[in-house]
Amino acid sequence: MKQTVLQSVQNDNTLYSQYIDYYSNINPVEGNAIRIKSLVIRGKYIEATKILDSLRIQNEKNNEPEVVFQYHWMAFQLSNFLGIKSDAYNHKLEIIKTYPKVPIRNSFELLVDLHSLDFFKDKDQRQYILNLLDFYHKEKNYYLIGRCYYYLGEIELKSMDYRKASAYFSKSIQYSNINSKDSISKIYPYIGLAEIQLAEDKNVSSFKILQSLKNTVIASPDVLLKEKYYRLYANASALNKAVKDVKWANDNFFNIIDNNNIIRIKARSSLANNIENNYERKLLSEKRIWKYIIVITSLLSLLIIAIIFCAIYFRKKRLKLDSSTKDKHIAEDQKLLIISDKTEKEILQKLDDFEKTNKFIRSNLSVKSLSQSFDTNSRYLSEIINKHKDTNFNTYLNNLRINYIIDKLNTDPNYRKYKISYLAEECGFSTHSLFTTVFKNKVGMSPAEYIKKIES
Repeated sequence: MKQTVLQSVQNDNTLYSQYIDYYSNINPVEGNAIRIKSLVIRGKYIEATKILDSLRIQNEKNNEPEVVFQYHWMAFQLSNFLGIKSDAYNHKLEIIKTYPKVPIRNSFELLVDLHSLDFFKDKDQRQYILNLLDFYHKEKNYYLIGRCYYYLGEIELKSMDYRKASAYFSKSIQYSNINSKDSISKIYPYIGLAEIQLAEDKNVSSFKILQSLKNTVIASPDVLLKEKYYRLYANASALNKAVKDVKWANDNFFNIIDNNNIIRIKARSSLANNIENNYERKLLSEKRIWKYIIVITSLLSLLIIAIIFCAIYFRKKRLKLDSSTKDKHIAEDQKLLIISDKTEKEILQKLDDFEKTNKFIRSNLSVKSLSQSFDTNSRYLSEIINKHKDTNFNTYLNNLRINYIIDKLNTDPNYRKYKISYLAEECGFSTHSLFTTVFKNKVGMSPAEYIKKIES
């Protein structure tokens, strides 16, 4: 039964909720954990935060290691995914404590994506999944064997060992094919193979693989997978000069990014409120406990009362100091994470004006100097660029500059006669070498090669 639920969570858009409802009657705690995974995969982050609160209540009522682990594991993944790093770190500490006490398969079967294993080092991630492979081979669980090989492929792809990554992705496809009903699982390793071929400049082959997956990806419920697919498909289409496919992929990619950003902001705020409420409940519970202690100890002799009074006094003082420190950290964290709608709109408008007036070609621009010119602070500006431009400040600035010089090269023949060092200075880069490196990373060829291509 659990196998069917896990496959439906990853692959099904219709019956998955009914399967989870049925499984929750058998195992309510694990049912909630699986439901959170299904909601994150589908981009329903606000609903996931609500189920997480239910899982927290179940955890408080039952201190069994598996229950404690499942709560902190899902809370870690959701906090990490929504960018609340301080809370993710707290749950990570609890995971490290309880992880040795639970079956090895628990964390893998509730895994949302590879980033959820960040509390492992890379080599430990490999060993963890290799250990699971032995377990699933003994069970002949072909679906989860395929998932293990896929994640091993992703680890090697991140390390740029394309030979190993390709072998693992092929293994994943092989085991996914054993389950003929499971058509969606195969798209994960196929997308991995397409990404490898793009990296190895096998653009036509990569494009054909991605093109063949189009209908299956559309049917998939996994928004994280779709985001990656549309990004790769847009790149492959551009390299193969398939203009309509580029537009289709870009439209879908930015639609997902825009929707996800809006939902993530709301979910982040909802989760932050839950964290604060949980903290206040904990403090209230502690205060009640101390009231009972004071009432009971008041019935003892005057000497004991005096001793206990001193102990309570100093402990309350320490709790108050700890409480004020934690409240300060939470407040600072919220300031970093939540920006008012008015401020956000003002900064976005200023960024739009900044782009339209080509002010980005000024040299020595920094996030600090730009934020000062916007009458805001650098943290707000960085957060909004990360959220709306889907990149950090330096990459955002470099992309604007490279796009500017590409436009000049395409529209003004005089620019093609200039030295590369002049082009670098013209668009705001401090050095010739930095300009060439950034240009090649973005365009796939050096400035000189690009000019030669235009003129040919």
